[in-house]
Amino acid sequence: RYQQQLNDWQAAVQEWEAEGKEGKKPAKPRKPKQVEFIAEEKLLELPPKPLCWIWLYLGDITDIGTGMSVSQARTYVDPVEVPYLRVANVQRGVLKLNEMRTMLVERSRLGELKLRSDDILFNEGGDRDKLGRGWVWKGQIEPCITQNHVFRATPVSIGIINPEFV
Repeated sequence: RYQQQLNDWQAAVQEWEAEGKEGKKPAKPRKPKQVEFIAEEKLLELPPKPLCWIWLYLGDITDIGTGMSVSQARTYVDPVEVPYLRVANVQRGVLKLNEMRTMLVERSRLGELKLRSDDILFNEGGDRDKLGRGWVWKGQIEPCITQNHVFRATPVSIGIINPEFV
């Protein structure tokens, strides 16, 4: 996955340079960090699990990212209008996509912001009934991003991690 991100970034930089370096230079993807196992004292605080399972932090098996804040005051060099998910769209075990809104984002940032199939979505903030609820993106709308109150966790090993299980 990281190699694909690097390839996409290199292509985006070449396109940015070919267009006269207009707008912000595309951001280089971060290198994935090594998996760190949970300390023994922390493990004692967790509930029992099957013997063949291990506990890991979500950040050890996914790249966690957030979306864009909605702003009418932001200025753009090369904007593109895209649909976005907000807290109301991300329910517990289902996505409600019948009422989508759109926002402007810089075309150069779309690659880093857009959702990918199997992204795990979580709501943050708001009322207790909305906090932490979420589901899995299956590419229903292309492209689509999230508002900053909806976090996404992109599995780093496609096919190994079952996003619905997470």
